[in-house]
Amino acid sequence: MPVLKTAEGGVAETDEEKVNLLRKVFFPQPPEADLSDISATHREQYQLPPVNDIEVRAAIKKAPPDKAPGYDTLPNKLWRVLAGAGSESKSEARFIPLLTTIFNACIRIGHNPQHFQTSVTVTLRKAGPRDNRVPKAYRPVALLNTLGKILEAIVATRIAWCVEEYKLLPETHLGGRKGVSVDHAIQLILGKVHQAWGEGKIASMLLLDVAGAYDMVSHERLLYNMQQMGLGTLTQWVQSFLTGRSTRIKLPNGHLSEAFPTPTGIPQGSPISPILFLLFNAPLVRACTLHCLHYGETEAFGWVDDVCILAVSNSYEENIKLLEKALQRAILWARKHAAKFAPDKFELIHFTNPKTILRPNQVATPGQTTIRPDQTITRTKQDTIRPDQVTTRPRSDKIDIWEVPDDPSGHDGMPVTITGDTPTVLKPTDTAKYLGVWLDKHLSFTAHRKKMLAKGAGSLEALRGISGSTWGSSLIAMRKVYQAVIIPQMLWGLSAWYCPAARAMPRGDLDKLTNELTKIQKRAATLISGAFRGTAGAALDTELFITPIKLRIQQIVEETAIRILTGPQWACPQTA
Repeated sequence: MPVLKTAEGGVAETDEEKVNLLRKVFFPQPPEADLSDISATHREQYQLPPVNDIEVRAAIKKAPPDKAPGYDTLPNKLWRVLAGAGSESKSEARFIPLLTTIFNACIRIGHNPQHFQTSVTVTLRKAGPRDNRVPKAYRPVALLNTLGKILEAIVATRIAWCVEEYKLLPETHLGGRKGVSVDHAIQLILGKVHQAWGEGKIASMLLLDVAGAYDMVSHERLLYNMQQMGLGTLTQWVQSFLTGRSTRIKLPNGHLSEAFPTPTGIPQGSPISPILFLLFNAPLVRACTLHCLHYGETEAFGWVDDVCILAVSNSYEENIKLLEKALQRAILWARKHAAKFAPDKFELIHFTNPKTILRPNQVATPGQTTIRPDQTITRTKQDTIRPDQVTTRPRSDKIDIWEVPDDPSGHDGMPVTITGDTPTVLKPTDTAKYLGVWLDKHLSFTAHRKKMLAKGAGSLEALRGISGSTWGSSLIAMRKVYQAVIIPQMLWGLSAWYCPAARAMPRGDLDKLTNELTKIQKRAATLISGAFRGTAGAALDTELFITPIKLRIQQIVEETAIRILTGPQWACPQTA
């Protein structure tokens, strides 16, 4: 780890100085939560049966055998051996019932053993180009006791079952839930935007960012949220799990600090942390969803700690009002939950239907007419714009046609004002990144495709660095890296833009993109196999058992469609 910069302008050079600096950044003192609305009355609590041997056995077998262990260095492989490989194993007959009895006692009396409360926090670099001398360029990951993680996984599974069975979370709170993927979230957002365009309305989206999400969780508010949802039978154990925790920070050079307490937040790396965070910020998604307003509505979409607000109305000005109203409710949520937003990481984008807008003084094509900034369009279901659909207002010769028109309905350059101690004006951008997918204002996904191609090509060059013919990785290893890393990078978010049946992009552009992907795959196949550059790409695909890129694209899209249509009904877009 290089020398780290401090907030005061100094540097941390020694291991102890780095540990102290990382401790302040990873485990900050959160603001005090406003708990004035917490009452002693709660809804009826759901009753759960005792843990059985089947649950324990499933949790042990589901745990990755080679996962990094905690401070006691006992790996998951040990518990898998004790649980027995076969169904008739004698060790399983002794170990599983004993463990089930212990876990039931822990949940019944609401106690998490102290041995499970100590963790080792490793520092991992965050993805992307960052200044590695800044502490925020690193992500803390807690290595927990593996036996304790089995108990946490069992409780997490029970909470997740209650969440789905009793519908305790908003339907648009998607991350960390069974049967739901990023494709569900992106398709839901795209469906809402296209539906708004079809109705002649305007859609705008605001992306929020919670600073130090997991590390800033208020224990009191989380436990209160659980009781309000009817999960009171598990709150005592969750409270024991959250309190009395301690950790040691481990630097990349192997230096291990002394143990220190972590009285706030939830540990990143625990199987139960994602579902607990969903329960913690579910009120945020509900608060930012506004319906039944006479001038428009907002819909909040959550993916664990990534939350965005989509506003739909008849004008940009109304969308700004909706987003600011939802943002005020989000700030109120943050005050009650001791959370802190990072306005500098917020993003605003106005989605503009490309079929209803022409550039200033653009020459009209047959079936269209020229649309100037001082004109308004009456949207119909036809794809073309007829002259009788355009209403022209008196135009002054002094108006610059390149300036944004003074329209009461607003324009796509209107900003959002973020209130707070220091009010901030957030200007819209042409592209915004959500869940790894770059959304542009016209939803053409041109920017996304370029970035994914560049990312895949960059990873391929990195693979070239370990592919020496005499000293490099083996053919099998390089093929595995290409299949598991580079292809998913290039085709991430594919279902958002690839839809040949709907002709979402011109045929020529689709062929050009496919050719670019095919070229990258041929370069990869040549690198992996060591073949001559002139070797046919189809022959290399056959010899290396690599699916041709055209077939792979079609396969991914069809599998995504099947996964969405056969998944939870509430996560399926209306247009699917």
